[in-house]
Order: sequence, then structure tokens, then C-alpha cells
Amino acid sequence: MSRGGQRRQNERQWPARVDILDAHQHLAIHRSADGVDRPEPRSVHGQAALTLVLGGTGTLWCGSPLDLRPLDVVYVPSGSPHYVADSSPRRTLTLAVCPSCMTSTAGARLLGALESIFGGHAGKLSLDEETADRLRRVLEILDEELRSPRARVALATEGGLSLVTALLERAARARALGSARAASSRPPTLTERALEYVSTHATRGVSLVEVAAHVGRSSAHVAATVKAETGRTVVEWITDVRIATACRLLLETDESVESVAQHVGFASPSHFHRVFRRQRAMTPGRWRSVHRSAGVADDTKRGTES
Repeated sequence: MSRGGQRRQNERQWPARVDILDAHQHLAIHRSADGVDRPEPRSVHGQAALTLVLGGTGTLWCGSPLDLRPLDVVYVPSGSPHYVADSSPRRTLTLAVCPSCMTSTAGARLLGALESIFGGHAGKLSLDEETADRLRRVLEILDEELRSPRARVALATEGGLSLVTALLERAARARALGSARAASSRPPTLTERALEYVSTHATRGVSLVEVAAHVGRSSAHVAATVKAETGRTVVEWITDVRIATACRLLLETDESVESVAQHVGFASPSHFHRVFRRQRAMTPGRWRSVHRSAGVADDTKRGTES
């Protein structure tokens, strides 16, 4: 089957839920051995996953294709449907993190910082050899500590996430600085102007037509340009901002689901439910319940330990 045919077949399937952590784990390291990975059906897991590619190549489909090569690090948020296709033999190290286990801890803030490096959605960052080697060593040391019978899991989790986030933030800043220097002598591109407008207007019910009007080009031209340059559609960028804002409101406020839907720009609660479930693999009400319950459990545990 062709690459396009395989993609269409997988995207028609409802994603299967696959947990990559045991019930008692907050964080773990997974290693892949050399071997050919066959194309997988769409899956979704409740854990966030950060994968360092050590060898081989492949394509990760998560809304758009991410072509992976050695020294790439790829992030997939929890609840994001995805699958791997077109893989050659490859070796990887994956850091799996349970977001709902960290909602009221320092780990939650660190995970938020890590996710922000990738814009709040699935993405990749290409590292230089030195940074990739440092990240590999951090993940291997963290793996050894977590497997120890005397592991201080909370300290290891926060320390490991701190080091990983620091390494990737520095790599992202260096890359952004290089891009900024290259862009300093030119005006913003059409895509940059469009996405800046999306980031500040998405929750107001903005549409592709409005974005196109803002940049002074046709809707078809803006849609094609943004898709070609980012691998994602304007609508996908708008949806990402809306759902990320909705998650924050569900977690931090007592607004009803219907009120949150209206607040982030959805015309009807039913549409909000469909989009949220597609993005996070559960309904908004269920997402709020799971994450708030985890936060209460963490608070209770810390009170008992103190």
C-alpha cells in the first residue's frame, strides 16, 4: 500500500488507547531495540512521550507528518492520536510521563515547560551531537535511578524533568536565535503573520477567512502556504490554541463545560465535545475529573508524608 493510502486507512480508524506506563508509575524510560517497525494503527495514550532517535529513520503521523532521523527528539502530548509509518531499523529512548499524576506538583510545572518548547502539540527538535549525547546520558541515568529498589521517585522525577527541560530549552533558544538573526533583515512572512494572529484571536471564534483578511491574501493562498511551511493547517493551529486554553480553564476554574466551550470560541457545546475528545481522547468533563482527582491525591499523599 502507498504511503498516502496507509495514512488514509489509519486516519479512518478510531485510535486505540495504549498505556505506556504501569498504573503506579509517574515516569519511566523505554528503550527500543534494533528492528523494523511495521506501520501501526492509530493509537493514543494517557501519557506524554518524549523520544530521542538514536538510529534509523521513520515518519510519525500526528495530525501532520514528522520525518525522524538520528539526533531528532520528538514530543507527543497525552491524548494525541498518532502512528508510526515508513520505518527503517531504529533505536530510540523514550521518556514517558503521566501528566495527571503531576497536576499539583513541581513536576506539573516542569512538564508544562517541556510541552511549551514544542508549542503545546506534537513536534520535533533536531539536536546537535553534543546535546543529543547529553540528553541520552540524562535519560540513561534517570532510568537507572528509577529501576533502583531504593529510588527516590519524586526527586528523580523532578530532577530528571528539570535536566531534560533545561537541555531542550537551550537547544530551542539556540535554534530560535539563529532563525531570528536570519529573519532580522526581512519583514515577517505571511505564515508568521497568520500564526501570530491565530495565537491572539483563536479563542474569539476566528476563522480562516478572518486570518486571510488580516494578512491581505485569499483564504486558499493562506491555507496552502501555512500547510506547506508548517505541515499543519490553519484550522489545526486554531484548534490547538482553543483546546489548550480550554484545558487550563477546566483545571483552574469552576466554569461549566458549556461556558468553557463558549469562552474558547466554539459555537456549540456538542462541537466542543467532539473536538476535545478527538484531541484528548476523553470528554471535557472526564478530563477535568481525572486531572483534578489526581491533584487531590497528590495533595493527600504529601500531607501524609509530612
